[in-house]
Amino acid sequence: MRTRLFVISLMLFSFTFILPIAVAHADNFEYLGAIPSSHGLYYGYMAPREGFIAVGDGSEPGRGIEIIDANDPANMQSVGFREVNHMTYSLDWEGDYLYVPGEFEGFFIYDVSDVEHIVQASVMDLWSNPVGGVSVRNNLAYIGTDWNGGSGGLYCINVANPYSPTLVWGSDTLDCDEIFLGESLLYSFSWCNDIRIVDISDPTHPMQVTRIDCPLIDAMDIDESRNLMYVTCFNYGLLIYDISNPLSPQLLSTTQMPNNAQCIDVCHSKVYHQIVFVSGYVDGLWALDTSDPADPEATASYFPEGTWCCCVSSRGNLVYLTAAYSFIALRYDHEIGVDDPVAGLPDDISLGQNYPNPFNAGTRISYVLPHSQNARLEIYDAIGRAVVTLFDGYQAEGRKTIYWDCTGYSSGCYFYRLTSDDLSLSRQMVLIK
Repeated sequence: MRTRLFVISLMLFSFTFILPIAVAHADNFEYLGAIPSSHGLYYGYMAPREGFIAVGDGSEPGRGIEIIDANDPANMQSVGFREVNHMTYSLDWEGDYLYVPGEFEGFFIYDVSDVEHIVQASVMDLWSNPVGGVSVRNNLAYIGTDWNGGSGGLYCINVANPYSPTLVWGSDTLDCDEIFLGESLLYSFSWCNDIRIVDISDPTHPMQVTRIDCPLIDAMDIDESRNLMYVTCFNYGLLIYDISNPLSPQLLSTTQMPNNAQCIDVCHSKVYHQIVFVSGYVDGLWALDTSDPADPEATASYFPEGTWCCCVSSRGNLVYLTAAYSFIALRYDHEIGVDDPVAGLPDDISLGQNYPNPFNAGTRISYVLPHSQNARLEIYDAIGRAVVTLFDGYQAEGRKTIYWDCTGYSSGCYFYRLTSDDLSLSRQMVLIK
C-alpha cells in the first residue's frame, strides 16, 4: 500500500449495497508495548519473520530499513539499521534475504543473515520503471512496477543467487502494483485502476485470467483456504470477493469503513482465521470477523494516542502496527466464531470445476465440506483407472483447495472424484501438453 496525493474528478462503483460498519466489541486489543524509531521510520511497511520484523519507510528517500526484535512484544528492541537512498513501499523476507523494491532506484536485495548488519547483496535496474510490490517464492521474485495509475508492468526475477539476480520475464501489459501469491495464481492491483489475477502455474509463461475494474484501491489480501479476496478502497470500505472461480470472481459484500483504510492483513492462525485487520490511518485500527463474508462484523478497534495507523501485520493473535515514528505490538483477544461452524456453507458438500481447464502444468480443485468429516479426492483417467489420490483423511468443515501437479502425466481427459461420509461427486477435466 502507498499513500499518494491525487485529484478525483468522477469515479463510480456499480455496487448495489453497502453495509455500515457495526462494532460488537471495541475492547479486544490489548496493548503490549511500543518502540519509538530512533531513525524517524515506521511510516510504512513490514516483513515479519520468526520473531523479527523488518520495517521500511515510504514517505521519503534516505530514511532506511530497520529490524526489530519482537520476540518479547512487551520489550521490543531495534537490532539493525541501514540507511538507503530509496523509498521502501514493500518488503518480503525469505530465508536470509530481504527483497525490497526501491521505487525509481531499482530492485534491492539485502543480506540479513546477521540481523544486526544489513548488507546490500545486489541491486537490479528495472529500466527506470517505478517499482511497487514484491512477493517471493521458490527462488522467484514477482515485482509490480505500476505507480499512481500510470503505465507499468510485472516482472519475474530469478533470485536463486541473491548476489546475481537474473530476469526471467517481463510484461508491460500487466499493470501491477502490490503482489500476492496463491498456490498457482498471482493476485495484484493497479492503484486507481483494477485488480488482475494471473496464472503462474507455469512460472515461465504467465497468463492473465481475469481483470476487475475497481478504482481507488488502497490495499488487498488473499485467503485461498477460504477462496476469498479482501480489498479496501478509498471512501468505499472493505470489499470481499469469492474467488473459487478465478475466471469470474463474485462480490459478496461491501462494508463501509473509515475513509482512509490504508492496509489490510488476513489473520492466518487456526483460531482467528476469519479475522481481518484494517488500518485506517487517522481512523485507527479495526478487526472484522468475516465468518460470514456476506456480512462482516467489526469486533474491535484501536486508536493510538497522538498518532495515526499506517501498516498492519499479524502473527497468530499478535498484531503489529506501524504508526508515525513508533512501532506498536497488540494482542487480539476475541473468540467470536472459534467454536462455531463456518458460516455461509451449503448444507451438502460441493465440488467446483477445476481451474484452469484445460490445463498444462497443473490445476486447482476446490470443494466445500459443510461439516467435519472424512474426505477423499482422487484422479482417474479416461477408462476409469485410478491415477493419484490427492487427499484421503479427516478434514474440518470449510472451503478447500488442492493443487494437482501434472508433471509426468500424459495429455488426455481425466476425472476427479470427491468422496465423503455423505456422498460422492465427480467432474471432468482436460490435460493438454
